[in-house]
This record gives sequence, structure tokens and C-alpha cells, in this order.
Amino acid sequence: MSVEDLDLLSIYINARTTLIYIDTFEEARFLTDLYKQQDSLPKHERTIFVWSCTEGWRKVRYSNHIVDNEVVDSDAIDPFDALDFVLRDSDNEVPDLSLFIFKDFHPYVKPIDCA
Repeated sequence: MSVEDLDLLSIYINARTTLIYIDTFEEARFLTDLYKQQDSLPKHERTIFVWSCTEGWRKVRYSNHIVDNEVVDSDAIDPFDALDFVLRDSDNEVPDLSLFIFKDFHPYVKPIDCA
């Protein structure tokens, strides 16, 4: 991602934008850039949760170029269970300023015909 893209993403995140959709072939690079931004925030300011259909939910912390993954819910490999995890956020199971990243979620998103 370019510096301008990262700056724009940072603006969206800090504005608490509800949904940000990013389609990229460079998943690892994007996540590393995002983790670096997290590292620049005050400690415990923002928690990043990453979901994949093969690993479930993980809590990610990046510090000094090291990514620390903590398994949070490895049973949530179903996309509906993954969404339920985010909805449980209202029960204060995860910090208020959390970011939820859904990797490879696009097969589960289908257009709605509003006609």
C-alpha cells in the first residue's frame, strides 16, 4: 500500500468507520502495514482481531517487527459464527476500539437484489 493509502486508511479507522472493504492480492503486505500502524498507537489503544475460515479468530499484536497471534476462537470457522463473534462485542468480550479483519470473506458475500 502506498503512504497515501495508509494515511487514508488511518483516517477511516480513527473516524471509527463502520465498514471498510479492502480487496487486495497482497494480503500479507497489507496486514503488516496495518500492524505497523497499530504499533504506532499508544499501548492497548486498539486491538486487531483477524478471522479466516481455516483458523477462526485470532487476536493480533505487533511490536518491534514481531507479530504475536493469540487464538481467541478457533471453532468460529463458519462465517456466521465469525459474524456472531463481532456482535458479541456489545457484551464487552472484546475492547471497544477493536478492528475486525475478515480474510477471504468475499465468497460469503452475495449481492442483494433490491428490485
